[in-house]
Amino acid sequence: MARMIVIHPVEDFGKWKSVFDSLETVHKNAGATALSVYQGFGAPNNVVVVTDWGTHEQAKAWGESPELQTAMKEAGVAGPPGIYFVD
Repeated sequence: MARMIVIHPVEDFGKWKSVFDSLETVHKNAGATALSVYQGFGAPNNVVVVTDWGTHEQAKAWGESPELQTAMKEAGVAGPPGIYFVD
């Protein structure tokens, strides 16, 4: 199993979450096995997404995918994400 952790600010959590939720099937088709979303304590527009993947290759491919880049723009990601791959 591989885990990807993404941390980034968003303009509006509600808008961002709506776009994120619309990608559920896309995540699963890309190999995601579990997804968790967290908001910063006292900073609800700071978002942390933890995704489990079957392989490191699937996680890395999603992190570099055009679908993710497009979704981040549509969702109102307000700054460059920190993307971390861990075991």
